[in-house]
Amino acid sequence: GFRRRVPHLWREENDVVHAINFQASQWGSKAQGSFTINLAVTNRDLYSLWTGKNFPANPGSATWPISARIGYLLGNKDVWWDVDGDTDIEHLAAEIVEMYHQPILEYFDLFTNLDSLERSLAGVKSYGDVPGVHEAQAPLIRAIIQTIWGDTEAAKRLLVSSMSDSANTPFATTVSTIASRLQIALD
Repeated sequence: GFRRRVPHLWREENDVVHAINFQASQWGSKAQGSFTINLAVTNRDLYSLWTGKNFPANPGSATWPISARIGYLLGNKDVWWDVDGDTDIEHLAAEIVEMYHQPILEYFDLFTNLDSLERSLAGVKSYGDVPGVHEAQAPLIRAIIQTIWGDTEAAKRLLVSSMSDSANTPFATTVSTIASRLQIALD
């Protein structure tokens, strides 16, 4: 069910977007390079309300808020593949598919809609509990989801609590920015 918009793959399931994002190393050249694969879960409105930007024309490039490198699926921290003119691309692709196809689908099955995303975020205590999400970000993401659902009171409670937790830190600016985008007064 994935669509391709070069170089990424993506699909919409319910109210979320699943993305398979190919990231090239900045240190590569025309003759050789390396790449990794990022897995992302987002929602069009959630992405726009957090970033303040329109959702990308290529949905596979929207790697926020849930984002994990493919190596995470098998317990590794980071996996990169080297390629050059001698690389058998078909063989490399077959190896990657054989190793990661099922784990990718299982990973995306954890986040099939905003409800499952919100439930996962509600349990965040530290970075990595939900891939790519810091504990300070979780209540803000949840506030955006609550706003999307029309529950501005729940969103306001999350934002007020987050502002209290981040008082006198630079992150308080982020909380204020999100509250402003959601048109929620924190006083």
